[in-house]
Amino acid sequence: IKLLGEGLLPSVFAPDGLIEAFYSEKYPNIIAVQWHPEKEMNIVSKRIFSDFHALCKSYAERQSL
Repeated sequence: IKLLGEGLLPSVFAPDGLIEAFYSEKYPNIIAVQWHPEKEMNIVSKRIFSDFHALCKSYAERQSL
């Protein structure tokens, strides 16, 4: 990614300077990465899946009300 849309903030850069991950402060449920976190179970990948799981669980709980 070379340029992000308005309101999106870079969080990870490749060695060549391209953006590999971004997020939004306005919409905290938005996160995007340009790698395969499921293939790299490091601390960052584990956090991505943990946060995603928590969001899904919260959504399901709100829908059952």
